[in-house]
Amino acid sequence: MGATSSQARRRDKLQAIGGKAANPSKDDSLRDHIYSGGSSSNKRKKHGVDEKTGANCFALVARDLSITWGDDPRYWQWLPTKEAGEVEMEVAALIDVCWLEIHGKLEMSLLTPAVGYEIFFVVMISKEDAYGWETPVNLRVKFPDGRVEEHKESLLEKPRGRWIPLMVSMLRTRPEQAGEMEISLLECDSGQWKRGLIVKGLIVRPTE
Repeated sequence: MGATSSQARRRDKLQAIGGKAANPSKDDSLRDHIYSGGSSSNKRKKHGVDEKTGANCFALVARDLSITWGDDPRYWQWLPTKEAGEVEMEVAALIDVCWLEIHGKLEMSLLTPAVGYEIFFVVMISKEDAYGWETPVNLRVKFPDGRVEEHKESLLEKPRGRWIPLMVSMLRTRPEQAGEMEISLLECDSGQWKRGLIVKGLIVRPTE
């Protein structure tokens, strides 16, 4: 009973943060998710400092992610888009797969110690041609010590045609943290063919 109550509280908290992050005025660009001002380590992966907390924050664009069959034009299409005030970038548009597997990795020592972080994918579900989402996707983070946090999220009732967050996890960093964490978006169990998901990137930023 205790474990079930704890899981329910965590799910409610994730949903609350997901709702807050889903404000359309804040979801138009990866830049808005992590910092105002700041700098980029290259034209794709963005690193900045959160103005309110002074903590490091990161955005991994779609090209930074490992997408199974992502380079096969039968299954995924790469589309150009442009962030406000930024260079052109690409998003990954799902044409048709039955095995959805997306991973992003980030070195934990880059995060500011003793800070609460939220981790979420930024995606869009097409208005016209999305199908195959009857089975919820699995959102998972695997920590360097082997610990795994994961939960299911249904895409059926998500808004169509605009960028939305898919919350993966919340964590509080520690001074001794080190090693890569792996953040994943998966649906490999149903065997159902899926279409209409557009992936912009992955955000790791301090909670307010």
